[in-house]
Amino acid sequence: MKRVCFVNTTPFWGGGEKWHTENAIAMSERDFDVHFILHSDGEIKDRIKNTSIDYYQVNIGSFSFLNYFTKKQIANYLISKKIDTIIVNDSRDLKTIGLVAKKVGIKRVIYRRGIARPVNATRFNQFIYSRLVSDIIFNSEETKKQFFSNLVEADIKAKQHLLYNGLEIKEYTQNHKSNDKIIIGNASRLTEQKGIEYLIELAQILKKNDVNAEIRIAGKGHLQEQLEEQRKDNGLEDYFKLVGFYDDVHEFLSELDIYVCSSKFEGFGFSIAEAMLHKLPVVGFDISSNPEVIEHEKTGYLVSPFDVEELYQATIKIINSSNLRSELGENGFNKASNQFDREKGFDKLVQILEIDK
Repeated sequence: MKRVCFVNTTPFWGGGEKWHTENAIAMSERDFDVHFILHSDGEIKDRIKNTSIDYYQVNIGSFSFLNYFTKKQIANYLISKKIDTIIVNDSRDLKTIGLVAKKVGIKRVIYRRGIARPVNATRFNQFIYSRLVSDIIFNSEETKKQFFSNLVEADIKAKQHLLYNGLEIKEYTQNHKSNDKIIIGNASRLTEQKGIEYLIELAQILKKNDVNAEIRIAGKGHLQEQLEEQRKDNGLEDYFKLVGFYDDVHEFLSELDIYVCSSKFEGFGFSIAEAMLHKLPVVGFDISSNPEVIEHEKTGYLVSPFDVEELYQATIKIINSSNLRSELGENGFNKASNQFDREKGFDKLVQILEIDK
């Protein structure tokens, strides 16, 4: 039996944390011996504490790879549990875990890369990805492309795999239809990456043109206070609403008519794919991995990066046609069902685990 240890000490909840948690739970339900190294105050702990997964709490920082005592504690845990495979999500965690794994003789260290950003071409990074990592899982072609933008692919010895984020495929019922107002939504952390300021601008245009619609943002983050001030300063109370974090994002998505992704970059648009299960048409900027998820004019619209006027024109086109909303939504559901099935993704992950290094 393989003894697998997932490592994710990120305290917040995002796509990578969701992927790690769901796959860890799936493995534990299929007779894998599953362990988790996680943050003591993180969301992951709350999500797995009632499962059979054994976990170890440690808060890994940017320089923990230099901390002898932190590495010693992690090494003792890995040795005591006889771990033979590690799956790590965050590059910060990877530095520490990779060095510990090498020290204790664990040869299978799988790095799941979920952010579409370049990696600096330092000697240390070359060492990590050639000597400490056995495999790299990319969550999109764009993530892989960005990863190698500064690195020479032939110099990286780790095996490479493409594995999209997986969804539980089911049809969801849309709950809101109490009035004619169109509900536009976005579910994401309130951070600079997610470009929520573009949705503020979109709300201003909706207000200017007296469009019977409102934008709802589900999530939390350090920009919340700033966004609340912008909302009030621009008189957008009826057009832009911060509705907080939803434990179940599908509860939020079931209230929408259209999903708009305003992100500046994405490794994989998890929330976009989830919205497609609700048969929601999707609008997003033509950046990073969005074209791998959104099929232009088939499941939604891709617009020029950060052009809010174009974003508005695509959105108003969908608002004005219930038939178009229905057509794009059906196409989106079919694409998500075929391409992002979680069961198929889990089976592929198991295949990756069974490859001998």
